[in-house]
Amino acid sequence: MRPLSLYIYYRRNKRKVLPIIFILALSIVGVTSTAALADEIFKGQEVLQNFYKSYGTLSLTSATVTQGKQQTDSTTYVEHYLDALPESNYYIRSVVQNVRYVRVLGDNGVPVFYVTPADAITLLHQFDWHLASGRLPRMGTNEIALTDNILKNHHWHVGQLVGQALDANEFLPGTNKIVGVLNSSGSDQQSVTGGIGDLVYEKAQSPGFVWYTYVIRPRDGQEAALDKKVSDFQYNHSSAVAYQSYGTVMAKFADDYSSAKVVLGLLDSVVIVVISIAVALLYIIFLMQRANEFGLLAAIGYGRGFILRKVLLEAIGQVLIGWGLGLVLGQGLYTLFNNWYFYPHGLIGVDVLAPVPFLFSVPVPLVVVVVTTMTICLQLGRLDPVSIIERRD
Repeated sequence: MRPLSLYIYYRRNKRKVLPIIFILALSIVGVTSTAALADEIFKGQEVLQNFYKSYGTLSLTSATVTQGKQQTDSTTYVEHYLDALPESNYYIRSVVQNVRYVRVLGDNGVPVFYVTPADAITLLHQFDWHLASGRLPRMGTNEIALTDNILKNHHWHVGQLVGQALDANEFLPGTNKIVGVLNSSGSDQQSVTGGIGDLVYEKAQSPGFVWYTYVIRPRDGQEAALDKKVSDFQYNHSSAVAYQSYGTVMAKFADDYSSAKVVLGLLDSVVIVVISIAVALLYIIFLMQRANEFGLLAAIGYGRGFILRKVLLEAIGQVLIGWGLGLVLGQGLYTLFNNWYFYPHGLIGVDVLAPVPFLFSVPVPLVVVVVTTMTICLQLGRLDPVSIIERRD
């Protein structure tokens, strides 16, 4: 084996090589952890909006609609408008209540649609929901069926009573009995989170005017046209109705979370810079201690290009080992964390190898390699083989 091979260098300099590898690996774990957690928060929030990929919602906010000087019942007026929309495939009359969904940063409300039994079947087909256990709610009862991730989130089970009447922290009003568990055959990031209940029962809980939410399904290829028409309708009757579509919901999500993304990005950037400089400085110290080695190599005929390539290969090898080890450790750590916390609570989990965390890890090894290159170039520029041979600094 050649005396200047990478293997010989690593084997004879374990005290210098191993600290850099492990420090770099721990640095990668730290950087990717922050980015992966932030990625889970944002992706998890986006997943909760998947309902709007299938439907838009038009909710009543007033009992009447003003037309000139006349007052018209808003339910009749809105349904007459929806019936005349050629871009609408169908709409479902519902009352929507929110159930609490606990996440890493704060709680979210996800919808439970109180609808007729026939409309419940329509929603099941549209969302690709299947009964994993139990049954669908019966008419005139307080029964509800929820998606499995909500039940995991709260550690609820079929037959349990839930609601504000039993838990003041719960969003879902009254008392509701869980009779069914719904799941989707698609991926977790494409599935719809929520549930269904009975419209007759919910209307009986609020005698008088019913604040309906109309769930509107566009015809294929008519999504944009329907969105435009219903948006204009909402604009002209803003005191009586509120409209939400996937575009409006995601725009609001972007506004709400844009500042948080900037802050997390800045924090990650600071961490990356500090860690990169710290690892690079440690490597510079080790390089400075090798001045005699470089001088002797130059004195016996090895050119500066050879020495530079040798050091760069050594540095790149250490960096790649440390980087890879850090990614493996980070993925292993969060695989354990996913199985311990995220998955049992119905959350999507953390992936260190996802694009965002992975990209955040890239600057660390790059900075180390760049600093190493600059340092060795400066050293070689001042290299005096004669003084090294004569043991003069």
